[in-house]
Amino acid sequence: MDIGTHMLIGYMIAWTAAFMFTGYHEFLILLAVVMTMIPDFDFLLFAIPRGFRRRFRGFKHRGITHTVLFLIGCALVVSYIFSVVYGIDLVDGIIVALIAGLSHAFIDSLTSFAFPNLAPFSWKERSLDLDGAVTWYMVPFSVISLIAMWEMRAYNVPFGTYEVFVASVLAFIAAHYVARLGVKLYVERVLYRGQQAKVNPTFTLLSFYVMIRKRVHDVNIIEYVQTRLPRSRRQPARKYFELDRLDGEGITRPADLYEAVLASSKALVPRGIKDLTSVAAAPQPSNEGEWKIFWFDWNGWNPVRGTEGTLVTIAPDGGLSEERASRRISW
Repeated sequence: MDIGTHMLIGYMIAWTAAFMFTGYHEFLILLAVVMTMIPDFDFLLFAIPRGFRRRFRGFKHRGITHTVLFLIGCALVVSYIFSVVYGIDLVDGIIVALIAGLSHAFIDSLTSFAFPNLAPFSWKERSLDLDGAVTWYMVPFSVISLIAMWEMRAYNVPFGTYEVFVASVLAFIAAHYVARLGVKLYVERVLYRGQQAKVNPTFTLLSFYVMIRKRVHDVNIIEYVQTRLPRSRRQPARKYFELDRLDGEGITRPADLYEAVLASSKALVPRGIKDLTSVAAAPQPSNEGEWKIFWFDWNGWNPVRGTEGTLVTIAPDGGLSEERASRRISW
């Protein structure tokens, strides 16, 4: 979720607590907003050399900073600092900071980007696949709502008016997720009924990826098909594939795209690629009789200048060739 929506939710948590439980304190509100922002400061981890980061689990975006254990520890430390420096009540600060911090993890868990929220006790990545990383209409909504709430504070708007506004904001956010849940269930249970498909949404309400699992030569292949509602009759514009292990031995002349993806994965072995948690393959335009598959790492995704990766070509006789390449990858 975008940082503006995280801040908005933290702001509402603090104001609600201020008028219902803790009493008003300027820096208690600031504390909640800061706590909703802290998990996304993990972008600073990218300053660490990539080779060093990969030695430690969770050193990535939505890694260790989005875990319940980290947020509890962070709430204790940040609340103590605010208590000493700004004089807020320590218990009130801990409660507000903890709720605000956990709200960040909860909202992010509604998106399609799974993360290990229970690490280090469990490194299983979880998400509910209801939303994209950033939803374009939520960004201006959250910014405008924050400005409106600040103006209410500045001009001492009656609390009753504030309550109506907060209820409206929460109702809009709830409606946003209810609508997304409706789209998810419709696609999974109606459009792709019987295929065990799952929806992986993008940043708009009606644009999404359909995720379908297939078993090819004892390897699990996950296919992501980009499509829209209403569904177009044309061939979907984008497809990506993920594997649970590198293989492809014995496939000399792929019979279809799935076998071509699997066969092309053999070219990644000499490059020392073992961690497949973020490695994906994108089919490329090919000449008749050959296959071209572009392999890339989502951690290196660059939507502006292109993403670096490996272009694998499977010749008509089954021969493999690979080269470094850059392609525009759209999510």
